[in-house]
Amino acid sequence: MRKIVYLASILVLLGAAPKPAKTSLGTFVRSILPMAAQNFAPMRGSKYDSDTYYVEYKPLKKPGMCAACKIYDQYARGKYPENWYVNDRWNTTWTMPKTEAYIRAQLGPVLSAFSLHRTVSYSYPTLTWRNPANAEWVVINVYKDSFIVQVGRDLAKPVHVLNPPSKTQLQQLTSGVSNLMRLALPDAVNNFAALRAPGKKKDILGEDSYPLNASFGSMFGKCDISNVTNGYGFKDFQPKWVLNCDTISMAGTKAALEEPVRAAVYAAIPSGFTAVTDASALLLDDYRWDNSDSMVSVNIGSNENKGVVNFNISIFHFLPKPA
Repeated sequence: MRKIVYLASILVLLGAAPKPAKTSLGTFVRSILPMAAQNFAPMRGSKYDSDTYYVEYKPLKKPGMCAACKIYDQYARGKYPENWYVNDRWNTTWTMPKTEAYIRAQLGPVLSAFSLHRTVSYSYPTLTWRNPANAEWVVINVYKDSFIVQVGRDLAKPVHVLNPPSKTQLQQLTSGVSNLMRLALPDAVNNFAALRAPGKKKDILGEDSYPLNASFGSMFGKCDISNVTNGYGFKDFQPKWVLNCDTISMAGTKAALEEPVRAAVYAAIPSGFTAVTDASALLLDDYRWDNSDSMVSVNIGSNENKGVVNFNISIFHFLPKPA
């Protein structure tokens, strides 16, 4: 009885559940978790998105508590098993400790058969409940104004596996990088006019964005060209044209796969470019080469997460600063 009174006191202290939930977090997880064994088929709707390592689905369009959820089939790669999970975001105006207290109070009774592990990265705590008996889990990342709820399970035997790139694929990657540099670098000073295809549109920042009229092979995903004119009040803002190209996502690590990309860029850069070695100047880039005469810069960035990595190559042509 004392335990029940204690939990009730916490809920009174915390107040209403975070928005936009139509129910409590405990009820939400309790209703979704039993569907994990069926890979969430009872609530899975049409395919929404995909990459080399996952397929994303919308929930079925029925009234319910998970209208804004997404359902993922995330493929096996390296030491990571294939898993299915439901992902949802809950907004809150509470402090992070208050949000975490609410989460613990709600899910403690629901996940009594699960073990809880708490980690902290970049000051944001992650609460992970796991049940080794059926490979089910609940992961919640707590942020300042929201928390992300993931309810899922690992498959004992994968149906889909993302393997590291083959020797042929690595050759295609370096060939694609070489072609990108060969076509884009001479055209950078012309604001990539020769590479711009019809179909201009506004990107998420309101800048003009263009598709390319060239392809660099199957190892590249999205490529576009942007005319960046809005500095949002930054004192040292400089307008620019930017060509961005992302490789596909690959199983592996940055340490193992970045060198072919770097070597291909380095081999194609003409004289006049200087490598930037100051870490504070590189910021989020792994490598950068600048040509102060032509105001052109070549950057390599990377994104690595749980056995998957992809690379970004950006070429900038900086324009004179506004008077």
